[in-house]
Amino acid sequence: MDSRKQQEVATSTSENSGRGALMVAECFGPPDESTLRLRFPGAQDADPCELFGDVSVVCSFSQNLEERLFGDTEAEVFLDALPGEGLQMQQGDLPAWRRILAELHDTPLRDLQGPVAAPPLCLQDIAVICFCAPTVADVRLRAPATSGVVWEFLCDGKALCDASPFFAAALRKNCWLEGRCQEVRFMEEDARTWSRALLLQLHGSAEERRFSAQLPVLGAGTECGVTELIFAEIRLVALCKKYLLTRSEQLLLQRLREGSGLVPKLSALEEQDFVKIANQLQLHGVLPVVLGSWCLSYAASMARPLQLLLAAGGKLSQTVLDCTGAVAYIASGRFLCASKDSREPVLRILLLLAERGCLDLLQKCQRWDWLDSADDAWQVLTEDSLMPLTQLPAFRQELRQLRFCSPALAEALEPFPRLLDDLLDAWFGEGEEGEVSLSLAALELVSWAERCARFRQSFLRAQLRELSPKAFASFSRTAPLDQEEIGYLVQQRLQASLKSLCQAPGYLRMQSPQDAGSSFAEFDGPVLRRIWRFRLLGPLELGGALALVFVRPWFLPLRLTMLGLDLLRGLMSWSIPTYSLCRSRLAAESHCFCEAARVFRAVIAAAFDVET
Repeated sequence: MDSRKQQEVATSTSENSGRGALMVAECFGPPDESTLRLRFPGAQDADPCELFGDVSVVCSFSQNLEERLFGDTEAEVFLDALPGEGLQMQQGDLPAWRRILAELHDTPLRDLQGPVAAPPLCLQDIAVICFCAPTVADVRLRAPATSGVVWEFLCDGKALCDASPFFAAALRKNCWLEGRCQEVRFMEEDARTWSRALLLQLHGSAEERRFSAQLPVLGAGTECGVTELIFAEIRLVALCKKYLLTRSEQLLLQRLREGSGLVPKLSALEEQDFVKIANQLQLHGVLPVVLGSWCLSYAASMARPLQLLLAAGGKLSQTVLDCTGAVAYIASGRFLCASKDSREPVLRILLLLAERGCLDLLQKCQRWDWLDSADDAWQVLTEDSLMPLTQLPAFRQELRQLRFCSPALAEALEPFPRLLDDLLDAWFGEGEEGEVSLSLAALELVSWAERCARFRQSFLRAQLRELSPKAFASFSRTAPLDQEEIGYLVQQRLQASLKSLCQAPGYLRMQSPQDAGSSFAEFDGPVLRRIWRFRLLGPLELGGALALVFVRPWFLPLRLTMLGLDLLRGLMSWSIPTYSLCRSRLAAESHCFCEAARVFRAVIAAAFDVET
């Protein structure tokens, strides 16, 4: 039979169309044997089309088509009335139907006039997927969809038996019923899962992704939420393991290890849903395979899932500790850094690690910036279960950073004298040139002096030496001067100021405001009363110091005379800038008058005001 007889293409006017649209008819096989009529409505870029073929040939190919044609009617009675009005089909199935009819009727593909699909071939209207060439599809698998429709999957028996030992045993000739009829029914797994597994096994991952839109869909009204999508992957893994579809399982696990789009969705789930999914992944052996890859590839998104796994305990937490990638993720510090943005504080996660006995994982931690401040470190050190952290060299080295300098932290470290000494030396120790590495403000210095005995003993003297006269007065106003160490150091500073003030040239020579400053000039009434109460200076010393500051302006005529002589010598020698010299010395005189006024007010306040 030549190709012209095998297929005839005719163009006519559709009887059922009121617009007189052109209907393309394609006949496969002899026209007088055409007992199957398939009608396709057409689309915007395609005319309506009809396909004709031999119904007995096509029905032997698909049981679903046979049930669609005959239903409950006796085939012998209904056969004479075919093709009748035919079956209405979806336009999208036309290329697949053209390929199936052409192969079943021995029509060369080169003689076909329209587009032809390549396997896998999906016929949505009759719920059939053919995973191979129609002429070699000799095994039929049937599985129900969630909508209730039973789908029919047609495969090459040899390829299926080579792919899975399960099918090689089930389809063995003269052994099982399935082997004699070459049909296997599955009632536990749904059709979509089976179709995806067969696509992965027989056509690969890329084809499964491309073909996913044509697979059996979920039942009407079923929500395709994140949880359902993840459970669909779990069901697919379980099916591949159960029926020994090794290639499908390997491809699927590889795709899960990549975790594209899956890990962020897991991180956003509620705790109850996540634990349910994690238990299923653990049950089917998937979690140990993918966890390491997820931790190393999606560090920012895996902080919360890993924390939930550790909190769940049992096999889930043990899986984390047995996973090399997860352990490396925790030890690197990225886990705790990413946890700062999660719903749980870092302290809670550290307590969880301590509860699981894996704090030693932080021994080689490369990042410690998840400890933001001294408050974070203080919270860690106040927990007994986290005390092993103090033995980690990396943790001790990180605490040397200035962001952890805090009297509260130093107070918490009192039971660890060697560690505290090391930290105080790092924070306040003097450099090679004798400079203090960190100078504290007056109020902060008061807190350190009150709360840390080792600081008072070793570093308070240097800090007081660095204070300006105004800051020293502020410190003396609030510091606990009744403590022997603090009172003694303040007394020494006062005596040094008194000694400097008593130098005679200071009254005869004009000085800059910076050089003329005195600690006594910054004292107010409450400070003087405290100095007097705690006997830091005797009556003669304190009175003499205040008197020297107060009477200093009275030497103004003498200093003006000396200034005039300096100006005269400068004009004669042209060596002194007259204007700048006058301005600086007059500013110093103004500063002296201000100091005297402050001292006078302080004495009056100390004598008559009540200390607050």
